[in-house]
Amino acid sequence: MREGIDVSYCQEGFDFEAAKAAGKEFCIVRIGRTRGDGRQELDDLFIHNINAAKAAGMDIGVYFYSLATTTWQAQQEAMWLVKQLDIYLKDVELKAGIWMDIEEEMNYREYKMMQYDKLCDILEENINMNMVEEILEQN
Repeated sequence: MREGIDVSYCQEGFDFEAAKAAGKEFCIVRIGRTRGDGRQELDDLFIHNINAAKAAGMDIGVYFYSLATTTWQAQQEAMWLVKQLDIYLKDVELKAGIWMDIEEEMNYREYKMMQYDKLCDILEENINMNMVEEILEQN
């Protein structure tokens, strides 16, 4: 089994070289989140963390902290995420994947996990659809 880490602005000053030396093979970096007002924002240390993980020789991936509880919100998050991937990671292989972080307690109380599965499907469809469109545009 491979071992890895996830990082965000909360781990400011994190030593990626030490993590790699300790056997951590991959790093999943928070790309951003949805704020309480519904707007998405880039993680304050995203660029630094991606570059530091790559410099340490780790496989990289990204995660997005989601607050989506409706189809529309999930689509908005997916479109934002695809745009950021295009801006910051266009030619970067994300060997550790793209992840959604859904953990808000208030959302768990209000919505059943089945609805979260549907929201994740919407996010995945939007991400995949945009990647297919990009491949078609390149050819």
